[in-house]
Amino acid sequence: MKRMAMVLAAMSLAGAGAAALMGQTSAVGREEQWRNGLTKPVAIVEVPAGMKGQLATVDVTEGQVVKKGDVLAKLDDAVQQKVVELAKMVADSTVEIRYAQSQEAFAKVEEEKYKTGNIGSSLERHQKELAVTQAGLAVEMDKEKQKQAQVRLQQEEITLQHMTIKSPIDGFVL
Repeated sequence: MKRMAMVLAAMSLAGAGAAALMGQTSAVGREEQWRNGLTKPVAIVEVPAGMKGQLATVDVTEGQVVKKGDVLAKLDDAVQQKVVELAKMVADSTVEIRYAQSQEAFAKVEEEKYKTGNIGSSLERHQKELAVTQAGLAVEMDKEKQKQAQVRLQQEEITLQHMTIKSPIDGFVL
C-alpha cells in the first residue's frame, strides 16, 4: 500500500510538472504565478513481455496514463490461438473413453456368457475375467489422458494470455 501511495504521488507530481512546462498557470490568491520545474517519477517500472515473440500491436502512446491491468501491447498470437483451439478439441473429446467403455461392456458380456453358460475351460473363463479387467483399466487410462489434455489446454491458454502485455501498476507511459 505504501508503494502504491508513492507511485500515485509521483503521478500527481508528474502531472503538475507537465502542466507547468506546457505554459499553464496556477492561480494563488489573485495572482497568477508561473511554475517552472521538472518532476521525476518515484519509480520506473519496465514491463517486458512474458515471452519472446513478434510485437503485433502497441496500444499506448508516450505520456498516456494507464491503470493497472490496461493492455500495453500484444505479441502476434495467431499460431498460439490455433494451438489453444487444438488443445480444446483434444480436451473436450470423449471418443476414446466411450470406445473403451464399449470394449469393457463387450468384455463383460463375453465373461458372463462363459460364466453362466458353463462354456469353455476354466482357463478360457479366466481369460474373459482378465479381459474385463484390462478393458476397465483402458477406460481409466483414457479418463486420465483426458484430464492431462485439460491441463495442457490450461497451459496453452496461460501462454496465450502472456502474449498480451499489461500494465502492472497505475502510472503513465514514458
